[in-house]
Amino acid sequence: MSYVGINIGALTVKVVAVQSDFKNARVMAHQGRPAEVLGQLLALPELAGAEYFGVCGHLGHISEFDAIQRALREVRERSGGEFDAVASLGGESFLVYTLTDGRVTNVLSHNKCAAGSGEFFVQLIGRMG
Repeated sequence: MSYVGINIGALTVKVVAVQSDFKNARVMAHQGRPAEVLGQLLALPELAGAEYFGVCGHLGHISEFDAIQRALREVRERSGGEFDAVASLGGESFLVYTLTDGRVTNVLSHNKCAAGSGEFFVQLIGRMG
């Protein structure tokens, strides 16, 4: 079985494909055109033939919380891995999910914004080549 997970964030579109032991992940800045960038990513040959898709973030049908909870369950079942926390760093938010026995027990968020300073550096680097 093959699965594709998609996250459409404020600045990027992230896609991960999992088929047996094969894993492939891509991240692309969408610069205000998330649907166009998603189309480009889904056209990649490594995503062809996927049977299951899940989307979270902007335009998604799965909440970020549910996606993280599911990912934790999969990691725990496959590798027995245990974690104390998961950090979610986005273009508009910073969240830390604290865990107990593999389940989210608290969500901590930071409401401070860097006012686009990261995007400024991305644009500056792009201009400088």
